[in-house]
Amino acid sequence: MGYYLADGIYPKWSTIVQTIHEPVGPKKKYFAAQQEACRKDVERAFGVLQSRFAIVKGPDERDLDAPIGIGREATPPEVQIPDNEDNRFQEFLSRFRKIKDKEAHFSLRNALIDHLWEKFNGWNFDNIIELNPAKTTWKIKVEIIRLWRLYSAGNIESIEMVLVDSNGYTIHATVNEDVVPIFESFLEEGDSKIFINFKPE
Repeated sequence: MGYYLADGIYPKWSTIVQTIHEPVGPKKKYFAAQQEACRKDVERAFGVLQSRFAIVKGPDERDLDAPIGIGREATPPEVQIPDNEDNRFQEFLSRFRKIKDKEAHFSLRNALIDHLWEKFNGWNFDNIIELNPAKTTWKIKVEIIRLWRLYSAGNIESIEMVLVDSNGYTIHATVNEDVVPIFESFLEEGDSKIFINFKPE
């Protein structure tokens, strides 16, 4: 069963994935940023379709007041009308209940949160050693390969590595706007740069 990206005005059904308002923690902040970014991409795509193809934008323009021809066509012999209408209706009700399952809605959202965070392969917040009072510098144990994965995934726009001494480096990294919500509590307002001091193991 597929799912749709939606905002908060829709019900919490198993086929609808909504953003998290006022997310707490890096995983939920990252999920909310990704959900909203993807939803906006879809909205923009449909905006282009609506501007180019009127049939997508407007309702069907058939004349609903035109008389409807009444007739009865013979049913071809190879078409069989099912006798188990009751069973089909029960199957329909079962599927409908699955769609409206609120527990499945939250299970799907939690699974997506974990999946996106694992795919993001994000910063290990448990390894933060020191955070200075200005909230712009982290001293963090981080592997260069992890930083490179973030850059390759497009989560970091640019990296400048400066050798401090024989024991460590300072990295100036400009993060992608979609990732800023994760670091927002550590960034100055309107800033998108993080400064990371780390020492190799």
